[in-house]
Amino acid sequence: MQQVAATLTARPAPHAPQLPRLELSATQYQSLVECPYQFYARHLLRLRELEEINEDPSPSEYGKAVHEVLARFHLKWREVDLRQASPKELAASLTEHANAVFDPLIERRPRMLAWRRQFAETQNAYLVWLRKRVAEGWSFVDAEVKATVAFDVDAGGVRTIDLVGRIDRVDVRGDEVEVLDYKTRRRQQLAEDLVLAGESIQLPFYGLLHLAPVTRASFVFLQRTSDRQEQVGLQPPRQPYPRLVEALRVRLRNDLQRIALGAPLPALGNEIVCEWCEMRGLCRRDFWHDEDSAR
Repeated sequence: MQQVAATLTARPAPHAPQLPRLELSATQYQSLVECPYQFYARHLLRLRELEEINEDPSPSEYGKAVHEVLARFHLKWREVDLRQASPKELAASLTEHANAVFDPLIERRPRMLAWRRQFAETQNAYLVWLRKRVAEGWSFVDAEVKATVAFDVDAGGVRTIDLVGRIDRVDVRGDEVEVLDYKTRRRQQLAEDLVLAGESIQLPFYGLLHLAPVTRASFVFLQRTSDRQEQVGLQPPRQPYPRLVEALRVRLRNDLQRIALGAPLPALGNEIVCEWCEMRGLCRRDFWHDEDSAR
C-alpha cells in the first residue's frame, strides 16, 4: 500500500500584471478591501458559484423590491411639495406602489407574501420619517441614479478606469447634497460596518460617482423591530463625509496602481470575511502552512 503524506499549502498571492477591467463598482472595490484574493478570483477571473434553486425568496430579493417601491413612490411625488400632501394620500400612494411591485412577485412565488407583510409593518414608520425629513428642509431630487465617472490611474502611463454604480436616492437642502442608500438590515449592523473609517466604502464611493459635490451620505435603514426602537431612520458614517471621499480617492488610486504594476493579491484569512466567502475552498484557507494567520 502506498502512503501519501498530507502537505499544507502556501497562502495564495497571485499577480495581476495589468488591469484587465475598464469598470469598477463599489461592490467590486469592497471585495478588494476585504480580501485581495477574493477580488482576484471573483472579479478578475470572474469565477462564480453555481446558483442553487431555492423556493424561499432571499433577503436580497426583498431589498430589491423595497428599492423599487420607494423609487416609484418618490418619482411619482417629485414635483409636489410633500408638506401640502395629506398623510392619508401619501399612505395610499405608498401602498399602491408596494402592491404594484410585490403582487407580481407573490403570484410567481407565494412565499414572497411574508416579505410583503414585513414591508407593510414599516410603511407607516417610513412616512413618519419622511414627513420629519421634509420639515427639516430636505427635498427629493432623483432615484436609482446610474452614474459612470472616468478615474485616471498612473501606472507607467495613464490608464482610465470607469467607476460605475447606481445611487438609490439624492436629496438636497439649499447648497447641501446628500446621497442615501436604502438598507433592509438592522441599524446596529449598519453602525458596526461604519465604525472603522474606510472599511465600508459604499457611501464614500458614491461621493466619487456623483457629478455634483456631495456634502453628506447616510444609510436609510428599514428594520423590523420592537416599538422601543426606530423602524426607519438614518445611519451616517461617524467621520466627516468629504474627508472619507477624499481618503477613498487616494486609496483607490494607490490600490489600482499597485495592481497594474504587478503587486500580489494575497488571501488575507480574515475570519469574518472567510466565513461567508465562496472562494474559501479555492484559496484553501484551512490548509495553509502559516497556521497562525489561518486561525
